[in-house]
Amino acid sequence: MDLVANNLSYKPKDQYHLNEVSFNFKEGNLYTILGRTLSGKTTLLKTIPWSFNTRQW
Repeated sequence: MDLVANNLSYKPKDQYHLNEVSFNFKEGNLYTILGRTLSGKTTLLKTIPWSFNTRQW
């Protein structure tokens, strides 16, 4: 199963922590998430599990 996100945004208060992030992670591949300090890497990884709709499983 691939993991796909299109225009994923996260704005908890007045500032975007993620703004229109898109990706397509293919099953069986390894990926590295790179970025500057405070660019949203950890926020992205914490947001992914909440993006699943468990009713689809």
